[in-house]
Amino acid sequence: MAYDLTGLQTATDIGGIITWANAQTEGALIGLFILAFGIILFFGFKRYEPIDAFLAASWISFILSVVALSVGWVNSLIMFGFLAVAGITLFIKFWKEGY
Repeated sequence: MAYDLTGLQTATDIGGIITWANAQTEGALIGLFILAFGIILFFGFKRYEPIDAFLAASWISFILSVVALSVGWVNSLIMFGFLAVAGITLFIKFWKEGY
């Protein structure tokens, strides 16, 4: 796979480099940043029940991916992936609590 490095050569700051790298990976770079942020959130919510922490982290990651999708930074599959994780987690939470 050959990369077009002209965008990297014209970048003047770190934002230009990140934008170029995200464009070359078709949105996977920002998507992985959001995934890493979701994992950090999950471990940050460790004082809560694990299912509640996972639900909150996946919901916040879903909202971030919707914002990133509206700007054009990520692929729609990343957004639907976080939505699926949030939905499955919510289903498991309701299943365990007997709703």
